[in-house]
Parts: sequence; structure tokens; C-alpha cells
Amino acid sequence: MAQQFKSKVDSWFILLLVGVAIIVLGTAVVTLAGHARPSIGSWLAIAIPAPIALGLPLWMLLGTSYTIDGDTLIVRCGPQVQRVPLRLVTKVVATRSILSAPALSLDRLAISYGKGQSVVISPREKSAFLKALVAAGVAQEGIAA
Repeated sequence: MAQQFKSKVDSWFILLLVGVAIIVLGTAVVTLAGHARPSIGSWLAIAIPAPIALGLPLWMLLGTSYTIDGDTLIVRCGPQVQRVPLRLVTKVVATRSILSAPALSLDRLAISYGKGQSVVISPREKSAFLKALVAAGVAQEGIAA
């Protein structure tokens, strides 16, 4: 039975998303307000990037999750999906790395697996996630979080 864990979300991330939305919408308003009769090109210049600029962050916010399904960890963040075979996990450590990752919080876990591969995540229920990893077969001694 698959167990899904949502990402913890820091308030700074929400502020960033709101800031992006304000900039995109503000730019659209200024662009259109500057023309007495906006051209088709002006409308297209807004209609094409605006849904992406607003939709992608919303997709990330609502769709970032970590699912333990049998022997696989499935990491979802917006359009990105990454599969980590749990048998290859060698180490799980707490981190506050600011590097880009499928994590919406700086309260993170770095999961090392395979030959030099890793993924950084931020499950809201960190202790329950770690217990689920152990129950799925990840060695307890590899978890230092």
C-alpha cells in the first residue's frame, strides 16, 4: 500500500509565489494600459507566458509530494517525477541546503542512493516519513536525520 507525504511549505516560498504572481499580473496590466487599443501581439505577449508563470508555481505548491510505493520512492514536484529504488538508498541526513530541489521548505532530508546520486526533499511529517522508509526496507543505520 502506497504512502504519500506532502511537502512542508515555508512561508518564504508562499511569499515568493505571490510576488511572482503580482509581477506577472502587474506587467500585464501595465502593458495593456499603455495602449489605447491593445494589439493582438500585446494580448499574446500576456496570454502565453501568464498561465505558465502563474500555473507552474501553483502546480509545484499543490503537487509536491513523496510517495513510498513498495520498493520505490516517487518524488513529484510540478511536472518533474523522479523514482528512487529504495534498495539503493545508502544514507538519509537532515539538511538545510538552499540548492534547487523538489522541496518547498528548508527543513529538508538529503537521500543518497546508487552511485553518487541524491535527491533533497522536505516531507511535512518527517518522522512518519522516516519510519515508512525503514518499514520499506531502508537500513536504520543509514538514517541520520
